[in-house]
Amino acid sequence: MTDPQEVTRIIEETLGGAGGALVERMGIELTEASAERVTGRMPVEGNTQPYGLLHG
Repeated sequence: MTDPQEVTRIIEETLGGAGGALVERMGIELTEASAERVTGRMPVEGNTQPYGLLHG
């Protein structure tokens, strides 16, 4: 499986739709997906704590 959109669909199905809302809200974008790894990116702006830090 290498299509990031297909991986996103599977994640949303697995999480019952709640994961899709979180992914959309946080601006997470999957950039690569394979059997060995999934990579993505997420903007820091809009996803910080009150002190301006992004907590991972």
